Amino acid sequence: MKSMRIILTLIMAIALPWSSWVMAVQYDPMAPPGYGAVIGNKPAQVKKTKKRYYLRQILEKESGNSAVINGYLVKEGEYVNRAKVIKIETNKVTLSKAGKLLVIRLNDPVKKVRQ
Repeated sequence: MKSMRIILTLIMAIALPWSSWVMAVQYDPMAPPGYGAVIGNKPAQVKKTKKRYYLRQILEKESGNSAVINGYLVKEGEYVNRAKVIKIETNKVTLSKAGKLLVIRLNDPVKKVRQ
């Protein structure tokens, strides 16, 4: 009877730290969403999306024009998301990416009303 109690105590002494370690490894509260909370799961594959350029604003100054593209303030000759800003005009910006020219225009903020 005493030997059985010793054996059970030894089993519990080994199993308790091991089980808490397994639970700690399986769940990480600081992991980003969708990372995979169980051992052996790989993070979800990120789909490659076509990069788009959004022209939000054009500033015209005597010192040179600048534009806000994808949240970045850029001037001619600078880069935004691996595209070089070639020319900034009154309502459009010309970019060069991988040898191709891209023209992005400001959207007309006022809807035209038919009269």
